[in-house]
Amino acid sequence: MYGRLCLVVLCLTGIILLAPLSSAAFDWGTQPPRLPAGGNLTGEVIAVGDSELVLKLSSGEVRQLRLSADCQITLNGLAVGVFALSPVMDGHYVEASVECAADLAVRVEGFYYCVEAEIGAVADNRILLRPLNSAGPGFWVQNPAAGLEPELGTVYLVSLDSTGAVKHCRPLVKRQENRAS
Repeated sequence: MYGRLCLVVLCLTGIILLAPLSSAAFDWGTQPPRLPAGGNLTGEVIAVGDSELVLKLSSGEVRQLRLSADCQITLNGLAVGVFALSPVMDGHYVEASVECAADLAVRVEGFYYCVEAEIGAVADNRILLRPLNSAGPGFWVQNPAAGLEPELGTVYLVSLDSTGAVKHCRPLVKRQENRAS
């Protein structure tokens, strides 16, 4: 009995761990995904409910949208429920492109990308980010903040928006310090 229970738990754990690796999922080692153009509304999801979401548009306008019964919701290319679009923390929101019909949201494509990345190079007000969990070459982004002087080898927690621009960038640890410990 105990052996079968362990086997079931291992199988379920494997399914849960492999599900995000489906072909629809994004390869995090390359470059962050982009929100598709064509949604009626685009903005940050600042609140969600069972059958609605609140979207803050780039103009600052806040719109409360009811979801259709068969609304298709994705986050970074994966089908999810509406609560997956909830704010991560204050100031860290999921961006979304929302397609509406007859005052109802029929399709919501959400985007959130936050990664621990090492500074690989600095050139022309851009920085090369190399995600720590990837062997890929990394990707270039605009230097996120005036006064930020990224140092090679420093590890940052970086949050990007759907255009690839840095929304938040916080230094975590210098690589040399990390190796010494």
